[in-house]
Amino acid sequence: MKSLLWKLLISDLQALREKLEHENSVDELCIEGMHHLINYLDAYLDDKSNVTECEDIYLKIYATGVLSNNEIIYATSKFHNNAKFSDIAIAMDNVDYLTDDGLCYGKILMIAEILFLPNYYPIFPIVLVHWYDYYSKRHPLKYGCPHMKLVNQYDIIHFNSIAGLIHMIKKFDHENEFFVNKFQF
Repeated sequence: MKSLLWKLLISDLQALREKLEHENSVDELCIEGMHHLINYLDAYLDDKSNVTECEDIYLKIYATGVLSNNEIIYATSKFHNNAKFSDIAIAMDNVDYLTDDGLCYGKILMIAEILFLPNYYPIFPIVLVHWYDYYSKRHPLKYGCPHMKLVNQYDIIHFNSIAGLIHMIKKFDHENEFFVNKFQF
């Protein structure tokens, strides 16, 4: 993880979100990410059996992260004066829904690490993902590419489950219709 944006107690997330909502330089996707991070973080921590309510839990939120294949992922409002939120492929194991050869797709909204006091251990590297789904389950491919749409579903996933970056192409003159470019050189 690189480019630390904030380090704070998770109890301070709501105050940070409210502060960011009033800043002009913060992209809407960052605000959306902060909102969903607050909602999904409790469920994620509930799944961790060794987490107790009395522990002080810190969150480090980053603008970038480096994958094991050395690709750089982004979740930032300020990348050369533009917002940049990476589209990624996520490796899925033993799932009972339609995937693209074991891959699902999402847009990164937040990159973070969860740390537990007093010794900041263990560390959980996480990513908040806004999911893409197939535009049509009956016809998942169009022009030889997965035909996708953003759906109203978000999850926190482990950083290491990211398989890599993808190139998502918006269909011209359509609001929520995308193609995964599998023909990159």
